[in-house]
Amino acid sequence: MFLIIGALLTAVLAIQVWRVAIAELQRRRTIAKLPCPPSSSWILGNLLQSQIPPEYGQFESEWRKEYGAVYRIKGLFGRERLMVADTAAIHHIVNSEQFDYAPAFHGLLGALFTEDALLVQKGRAHRDLRGALNVGFNAVAVKTYQPIFANIAQRLSDDLARVVAGNTAAAVDLYPLLNFSALAAISEAIFGSKIEDLSPEFKANNDAIIAISPANSPIQVLGDELLNMHLIPAWFMRLAVKYPTNSALRIFNNQVRLADETGWGLIRKKMDMAARGEMREEDAEDIYSRVLFAEIVGAKPRNRITAKDLVRQTSIMSLAGQDTTGSTIAWTLLELARKPDIQQQLREELGPPRSKLVSIIR
Repeated sequence: MFLIIGALLTAVLAIQVWRVAIAELQRRRTIAKLPCPPSSSWILGNLLQSQIPPEYGQFESEWRKEYGAVYRIKGLFGRERLMVADTAAIHHIVNSEQFDYAPAFHGLLGALFTEDALLVQKGRAHRDLRGALNVGFNAVAVKTYQPIFANIAQRLSDDLARVVAGNTAAAVDLYPLLNFSALAAISEAIFGSKIEDLSPEFKANNDAIIAISPANSPIQVLGDELLNMHLIPAWFMRLAVKYPTNSALRIFNNQVRLADETGWGLIRKKMDMAARGEMREEDAEDIYSRVLFAEIVGAKPRNRITAKDLVRQTSIMSLAGQDTTGSTIAWTLLELARKPDIQQQLREELGPPRSKLVSIIR
């Protein structure tokens, strides 16, 4: 019996390796003429240079200058990888019907956001969801969020003013403050809720994910490559997240649960208020309320999505918006600190400070 099972497993593994080898030969022929930097490792190729550089973007910046916007690098065991830095080409690739995420990245998105999230959905389901959400993201709607952003920026400005009061040489760790402000903006503009009203557990788990997201190691890179080459089945990753064995996987597992609890709490409250006549369509000021009235509880609902579909966007709305906004502003401020001449040009272009924030960041 054991011999039969062993033989079957060996046969399955051999077939899988054969499929990977054939796919790799086709890949090599397709991009073989593109330039490629020398690899630093036979096992992991250029992946450590690309994903764990001494300074963020160091090698990719050098490669782009030397090889142009499209080149190749080496992956696991010399596997060919295509690198694209041309925005028009990236737009064409991502919007192609044939485009799909690498298995490791798709698994990560599914673990953090579920298969119902906008980034993970495909085809008709993706188009319906994107169309439904657009009512909260079009140009007219976005303009109405400006007072929220201005108010949060002013609160951040006041906090910074208190920190540096009487000590202009004070060192301030801006990143946590920016992340908190970004989540506050998301909470008010998207969810229609003050950040203080979100559960402490949800906010803490959000922060924990952001804290571990930059972490990477050669072992993790190796695991991702094995997933991408289909040498580790996708169901294994799903089981690992569902039954977590380490702290990182437990944080991922908690995210879906906490985001669902938060999302349902927000949506049910809005639906109850709408049913009692305490909130009308013209009163909808946040994204969730706008989508809810347009698609589900309004006078003429389009019914392209359900309440569950909207709830399932809570994780991606909070995580993706918070981390990208906080990181982008932090990097911008770092570059401004390095270039006083650009600071001065911005001040001259903006005119007299309209808030304390402009005058504090010097």
